[in-house]
Amino acid sequence: MDIRTATTLRKNAARVIAEMTGSDTIRPEHLDATDKVLALVGEAGLSAWQPIATAPKDRHIIGFWEGYKRPCVMWWNVADQAFESWADRHEVPTHWMPIPTPPSIALVDEAQSKAAGI
Repeated sequence: MDIRTATTLRKNAARVIAEMTGSDTIRPEHLDATDKVLALVGEAGLSAWQPIATAPKDRHIIGFWEGYKRPCVMWWNVADQAFESWADRHEVPTHWMPIPTPPSIALVDEAQSKAAGI
């Protein structure tokens, strides 16, 4: 993965973490959490993004459309035989990755305490 792609992935993942914690902006702790997740993916020998042709059709996934420039949750629409999302894109997604396991309650509490300055 080139540096530009890696930087974009890091920024988009941090944005998702920020949104999940109720923040409108990316904070240093969101980038720290992103780095930890990406390190775990690397240690497991997994490629974060995989070609859409390999995506499972029996669960929600994180998908990426080249024209949309950000990831979003997708699912397989059996009737239409296509992936769809709340983004309502009419493009074919190019890549996917599994939805990560949510953080433990302790990690969420710690992040919220840090964000509140406690």
